[in-house]
Amino acid sequence: MDVKGTAVITTPKFVEQVHGPQAHARWLAALSPASHDIFKGIILPSTWYPASAAISDPTRLLCDMFYGGKHDGAWKLGRFSAEFALHGIYKLLVRMASPRFVVEKGSSLIANYYRPMQLATRDLDATHLSVTFSGMDEPTEFVAPRIGGWVERAFEICGAKGVAVSVEKNTGSAIEMLAGWTD
Repeated sequence: MDVKGTAVITTPKFVEQVHGPQAHARWLAALSPASHDIFKGIILPSTWYPASAAISDPTRLLCDMFYGGKHDGAWKLGRFSAEFALHGIYKLLVRMASPRFVVEKGSSLIANYYRPMQLATRDLDATHLSVTFSGMDEPTEFVAPRIGGWVERAFEICGAKGVAVSVEKNTGSAIEMLAGWTD
């Protein structure tokens, strides 16, 4: 699986802004050689990077170093990434949209950020969706909560109240989430 640089950029920003420059330096020094090669230089938004070195391994290390190995760090990173991605004119557009619209647009945009990946949704009722990400070819233990945090924050930016997103199934080749909100 590959990931676009626009999704990779937020990881070092999150580490530095949330945990500080010294923590960022420790995190960078502890990265695997493949990950370090990506993060030591300029991350190009339009470049495709191997997901294991650019997302999975660095997020796992972040969780190990700052969150006791728990997925909380990946979830918080996902929320940070949504805030980062949905700024300026995008934030204005998302604020005028509904959570359902964001997910529907996401299904056509997901291939711009992760390949190969598809997104499918199923309405459960007026304020609940089942969202399935499929087509991944590697473990997604720390990718799933990262995406969950992103979805949660994107729904909040929409103005949705009572947002609840949970990872229900994570098989490594598919991630199934339930997302709900109140009007």
